[in-house]
Amino acid sequence: AAAGEAKSGRRAVRTGGQEELVAAITAVGAYAIAVGAHFAPHIQATLPSVCSHAQNPDAKVRTAVAESIERFGRMLGGLGEQLGPGPSQDRLFASEVARGLAMALLTLLGHQDGGASALRMALMVKEDLLQCQGFVELLGPDMVQQLSSACNGRSSDDVESSDGGDDDDEDDNEDM
Repeated sequence: AAAGEAKSGRRAVRTGGQEELVAAITAVGAYAIAVGAHFAPHIQATLPSVCSHAQNPDAKVRTAVAESIERFGRMLGGLGEQLGPGPSQDRLFASEVARGLAMALLTLLGHQDGGASALRMALMVKEDLLQCQGFVELLGPDMVQQLSSACNGRSSDDVESSDGGDDDDEDDNEDM
């Protein structure tokens, strides 16, 4: 077999560019949660780029997108709690962004072929964000219902974390 030959059934090709993309998506999500509400003015510039990779064929990229969606969602949840109840331009903006995050998460949840670890991460993000009261309040009841019913009620515990031989899951190689 030639060096770098893809495993059967895989369509994604890992490149240095893919690894850099994963690092960039992860970094922007980490930065958003680290600076909190101060990141809000930059979300319109960064969020579309991150969410555009929700259908990437590489499971590692989709996993990074899911992790960043969670971080953006938690940042927005905290912002929503700071804004308090009642209508305002800031609350309306935060609500629109939260709904956009939920739509990107629904896209990830709909991408169930190939990449069990990406699906499992997306389900974990769904579960975590639905427990984040500030985020849930920004979503509104219709989007909460849509997110809650995604994947027919499957939970992250229903999905094996292994991608059938990926090198990032070493628990499958334990001694018997």
